[in-house]
Amino acid sequence: MADDEEEEGFGGLYDNGHWSWDDYINELIFISDLPPAEEEILVLPQKAPTGTIEFRDDIDLLEQIRFRRRYQRKVKPGQPEVITVQDIKDIALYTAPVNILSRDLINVLHLPTVDRLLRALILYVQYYLQIADEMQKRMVEAQTKIRTPVCEVLEHELRDNMSDLRLIVAKEYCTMLVGIA
Repeated sequence: MADDEEEEGFGGLYDNGHWSWDDYINELIFISDLPPAEEEILVLPQKAPTGTIEFRDDIDLLEQIRFRRRYQRKVKPGQPEVITVQDIKDIALYTAPVNILSRDLINVLHLPTVDRLLRALILYVQYYLQIADEMQKRMVEAQTKIRTPVCEVLEHELRDNMSDLRLIVAKEYCTMLVGIA
């Protein structure tokens, strides 16, 4: 009786099924009565690229023509020729190294938060370039002219504007990192 109890708890390899003859291969095969076990698919996360990413900046004439024909947005007659955020994304994707391009990266680039970040960066860089030219002229003039209190007020205003634009860029960047719509 003790032997029967031990055998019940054993649970052998062929307990949950039956044997059947397969005429096709002329062999006895075991057919399990249990539902097939779901195989767990292991998804390995791809390592995000770190360090410096080298974009192609030496695109030859043929590559430029290929980009213009296939990928560049066509401007309709009568429409102003302006650079859009999508144009910037297209060029960035075209010149990006192939090993960093993935479906996830392309999907991230088309999120509204990335659009807002790019717009903030464009505004910041545009203002920086605009005042950099003006400040360079002022530095040349400062060598021959005397500084006045009006100069201090103007420079303080430009610094405040740059600081405000940096805060906008930082806010949009943090929004993108946190993942808020």
